[in-house]
Amino acid sequence: MTAKNPNADNPYLTESAEIIAKENNAYLLSVPRWGEFSKSMPALAEYGYDFEDISGNQLITATLVQDANKAFKSNYAKQLFSSKLVSDITRKRIAVVTNVQDLKEFLLEMAQQDQTVEHIYDY
Repeated sequence: MTAKNPNADNPYLTESAEIIAKENNAYLLSVPRWGEFSKSMPALAEYGYDFEDISGNQLITATLVQDANKAFKSNYAKQLFSSKLVSDITRKRIAVVTNVQDLKEFLLEMAQQDQTVEHIYDY
């Protein structure tokens, strides 16, 4: 993944993220796939990383779980579909797509709305 960090003198990394290369405030980062990726990305966004591409992709999909009666609202992502959870019909899973370059803003927006991002698909 490539990203920029305005705090280039003191880059924050999650426990599982690693800097592969750095030039000024631009980074080539390695973050483990699947669960660790979904945990690391909100923390990196909170610290200010601007994501440029993930595995060469410009779009990325994520899911979140919320109250079944609540409408999804975002300035940075488009809802693809939603489905009620079989294990709890009062909740639903929402799949969204966003530009990788908007991922930071999307994650911060969801945190501000008290929405929990369940998974970020890293491919």
